[in-house]
Amino acid sequence: AALMRARGVVLTPSQSQRASLALACVFGVFVVGYGAANCADNISLYIDMPLERALGDAAALSFWFVLYPVPKVLNVGRLAGTGYERLVSYHKLVSVSVLICTTLHGGAMVRRMANPAVELRTWAGPHPALAGVLAWSLAVVIVATS
Repeated sequence: AALMRARGVVLTPSQSQRASLALACVFGVFVVGYGAANCADNISLYIDMPLERALGDAAALSFWFVLYPVPKVLNVGRLAGTGYERLVSYHKLVSVSVLICTTLHGGAMVRRMANPAVELRTWAGPHPALAGVLAWSLAVVIVATS
């Protein structure tokens, strides 16, 4: 955006929508590629539940990107040549990515549980399933209301 603005390029609304869709696709490919690389790494290291853990890592990566456009004084926005208001739509888009990744991660983990009815209500171990259920529930509420 900054390079386009410096050269005097102005996008029409339909061009802007296509550019936003292209950026969303690039981000989606990035998250999927990251998840696939993590899954391959988990398999090569003989880590238990490699796909499930890779989906969780992809959710964590997406969550990291959610936080970029939040502050109003934002150097990332300045580098991109855009203001805070224009980044809100990307914030929402990445939030949906977080929800999709956490839903896939949670579903894959539940599929591997011996007794999901009990484990999903238990707060035990280094990664309690109940914490994931609560975090996912809050993510659903936040994404649904924004």
